[in-house]
Amino acid sequence: MGTIWVKELVGGLDTRRMPETTSGGVLIKAENGHITRGGEFEKRAAFVDEIALPPATTALAATSTSLYVFGSATPPSMPVGVTYQRLQHPDGLALVRVLSVDLYAGKLYVVGEFADGSIYHFYNGTRVDDWFDGRSRATFEVTGGGITPAVAAHGSFEITGGTANVANQITAITIDGVSIISGAITHTGNNATTAAAVASAINSHTSVPDYTAIAAGQTVTVTAAVVGPAPNGKAIVITPTGDMTVGNNQNMAGGSATVTSKLSDLKVDGVSVVNTPVLWTTSNEDTAEAIAAAVNGFTSSPDYDATAVGANVNLIAVDPGTAPNGRVIAFTTDNGLTVSPTTGLTLAGGNSSNGAAASGTLTVTGGAAGNLLTALTVGGVAIISGNVVHTGNNDTTAAAIASAINSFASSPNYAAIASGNVVTITASDNGVQANGKVIDATTGGTFTVIEGAPLAGGVDDVFQPGTFVKTIGQKVYSVAGPMTHFSGLNEPTKWTTDYLGAGFIDMSAESSGSEELVALALYQNLVAIFAERVIQVWFFDPDPTLNRKTQVLNNTGTISPRSVTQFGDNDIFYLDESGLRSLKARDSSNAAATTDIGVPIDTLIVEQLRGLSDAERQSIIGLIEPRDGRFWLLAKNVIYVFSYFSGAKVSAWSTYVPTNAEGEAFEIEGAVVFNKRVYVRSGNSIYVYGGTGSTVEYDGTIAEAWLPYLDANDPTRKKNWQGVDAALKGEWEVRYGMEPNNIAAEDLIAVLSRTTYNDDRVPSLGGSTHISPRFRSKGDGYAKLSAVVVHYEGDANAD
Repeated sequence: MGTIWVKELVGGLDTRRMPETTSGGVLIKAENGHITRGGEFEKRAAFVDEIALPPATTALAATSTSLYVFGSATPPSMPVGVTYQRLQHPDGLALVRVLSVDLYAGKLYVVGEFADGSIYHFYNGTRVDDWFDGRSRATFEVTGGGITPAVAAHGSFEITGGTANVANQITAITIDGVSIISGAITHTGNNATTAAAVASAINSHTSVPDYTAIAAGQTVTVTAAVVGPAPNGKAIVITPTGDMTVGNNQNMAGGSATVTSKLSDLKVDGVSVVNTPVLWTTSNEDTAEAIAAAVNGFTSSPDYDATAVGANVNLIAVDPGTAPNGRVIAFTTDNGLTVSPTTGLTLAGGNSSNGAAASGTLTVTGGAAGNLLTALTVGGVAIISGNVVHTGNNDTTAAAIASAINSFASSPNYAAIASGNVVTITASDNGVQANGKVIDATTGGTFTVIEGAPLAGGVDDVFQPGTFVKTIGQKVYSVAGPMTHFSGLNEPTKWTTDYLGAGFIDMSAESSGSEELVALALYQNLVAIFAERVIQVWFFDPDPTLNRKTQVLNNTGTISPRSVTQFGDNDIFYLDESGLRSLKARDSSNAAATTDIGVPIDTLIVEQLRGLSDAERQSIIGLIEPRDGRFWLLAKNVIYVFSYFSGAKVSAWSTYVPTNAEGEAFEIEGAVVFNKRVYVRSGNSIYVYGGTGSTVEYDGTIAEAWLPYLDANDPTRKKNWQGVDAALKGEWEVRYGMEPNNIAAEDLIAVLSRTTYNDDRVPSLGGSTHISPRFRSKGDGYAKLSAVVVHYEGDANAD
């Protein structure tokens, strides 16, 4: 008698090899459970529905004291423990999603996207004015369209007369010269039954092309077996003999190919912004997303971005400024696709993003030739270098004052223009720093001036709003296009360079591939900045002049900013297109290197990514479950779980499928760690993993652990399976898979509820070269699987 003894499951889920060549100690399916510190497979806890949210809120965040959700409307009544933070667009547009959230000094710093695709930053619920979305934009809605399925051509004829006699027959039926019956059909004496016989004869004969038929009364309808328009117009030719008669022949018609509505072209001022037609998909909303993806995937000149919100597509000029305003948007649609509005849509709303300088005025009101303006200061700083002599005319004297200001370099410096007797003085530097500074003139004789109000109207340099924010040190960092921005020191709302420590770096000038930055994260004492296919590692100092690049890693990166997660002291996990990757020090030099931490389940992750839209990929979340320190990657409707306990030599993956109390799966829209628990949002419900009580809650979730196809180190020898033993807790259903070529085939062996080693062996029957023991938990309680023993007839060595 031989045995196969799998003592532990420290390898967890591993999909790298074929199930029949995977070794013991790992699982080919590990769903709704995880690997413990002891290398055992443990059923996951319940996702307990704890909080019902009001409608019209979005996202989920947390501070140390409260959960938060967001919206742009008047605050609704909120459940206990959840705070509503209102994020208001300057034009009152609706908030559609939150792109990024972090805490600075215990308060939320939030990046919100609004209905027109514009992005704004908020700190503690107040809009950060230094960020300004100056891009032109327009919105159109996909209002209709669909897919018309292909239709087969058909024709008909009637049996109009005849009597029962062998001489009264249909001897031939052809379509386009092709016979569609294999022998003569005799009239039965009844037109209806004869029609049925004709239909049966057509159906029993295979022609090329082929046809089918049905009879209704004395009418026979013939239909092409292959859908499409090819048979249209072909004549049905019937040859009767004797007194058999036919009539009302209808030639083949009505066949059509599949017709799909589509957007054939989308132009802005005559320039196409898509390079291929966009087909209507399953809904107007999905089609809007497809149009946005087509715009984003094509580089036009000038170039445009797009976002989809429901059935609305927001078309946005890539370059900020007023130049795109007024450009006309034109649609070419086919096969029933409709959009609104179809005409009169133009880009609008573009503004300069370069800030503005403060200015003030000085009015020359009187004086005689030879009188002097002896001094002119702004904020106590002289802005002329000598006297200005009155010319005897106020207007020409104003021009002389402007010239004197322009020819003198003060610090800070100013420029001036004269219009009539009014001199307008403007700070040379954009920004608010000159606002409020007083103009003071000293004159002699009858030379008189009126000093206007203090300088005003200065606006700090503003930047294209970043999509991702992260608090590092005493600053907030943000990425926007190729730029990495950093706020002032201890000033999370101050981003212009006149604030101590604030500034920006164009990462595309440091490494190609950095034209669209995605995320950043603290890496040891450095900062890792992620684009889709490159990662730059920088040292950032409170003094921006000391910032320096330390390393560039090419051919790796992410488009999922929220997947970037610090794991332990020296590791960053992130979702690459090829699977989950880790950024960690490769040696004592602390130089960063990427590792394939997710390689055991990369096939599963890549398959999941293929089914996700860009927006869904950007919403993938990474977090650390606080009770056991497991890493979770939450990807829509699946959670990939990494259990890592270095002291126990456990490095194992598994998956969760989030379900509610009724066992219905749900999609995750947000997730945070709060109060030492994981909270996830789906729709207007907030679930807590394990519940909020002092003990962990479980439900009827079915945990599944499938061992690979084990062969007792003798893969070609057939074994007779005699029994099974297991070390476990809770109730488990045990099944055997014995056919590697049909992984779904399995046989129920037993239901176990305790360790069986000290009991009589649980018998089993069957013979095969390989065996895949499979365990499924039953019931609402806790369950754990530790080890498995399979008994078979023979003396082959154990795995």
